Amino acid sequence: SDKLLKGLTLEPSMVGRPFDPSRQPPDQAYRNCPWCDHCFLITAEEDDDATEHNDRKQREWEHKSRIWDNFVQRRNVALNDGDPQPDWPSNPYDDNKPLKRAPQQPTKKQLKRPRHLCPCVNNSCMMEGSDVGSSCPMKCCKVGEGGDTERYEWILVGNMRVCQCPLCLCKCNKLFYAEDFQR
Repeated sequence: SDKLLKGLTLEPSMVGRPFDPSRQPPDQAYRNCPWCDHCFLITAEEDDDATEHNDRKQREWEHKSRIWDNFVQRRNVALNDGDPQPDWPSNPYDDNKPLKRAPQQPTKKQLKRPRHLCPCVNNSCMMEGSDVGSSCPMKCCKVGEGGDTERYEWILVGNMRVCQCPLCLCKCNKLFYAEDFQR
């Protein structure tokens, strides 16, 4: 699908959102962006209630199913005894309208799917040779053998000096559903 190539449309509140380590997916397999392959994905704050929402939808379905099953049992007993069918049960989640058929399990469209956001486009460093003002999660340092760190160099581009850190140069800002991509 074309959406898999482009990603989803960013909501205005998501534009400019910096990397926040506390928002990284708990599963290591979901931390790399499928587009830029940087390991700084974050979960969208807007989807924090997804699990709660989905659990509520599931509980509603289970409750309506119990109501329906109870009705079917009472209807079968009434039909076997030659009595009239009992009144349709009421749906407590829809203004007590009559429930005239078995409730359907929540569909994929009714459930919320958590989204992941690549904030690379918001990474930058402000001063050559310093972390001051940097929004780069790796502080523009590459790790060498033995754990030694070395800063990425700055080069002259036009009339400006620009950091050559791959995160600062990356313009990825994709928003996507994690389960749409293989781990």
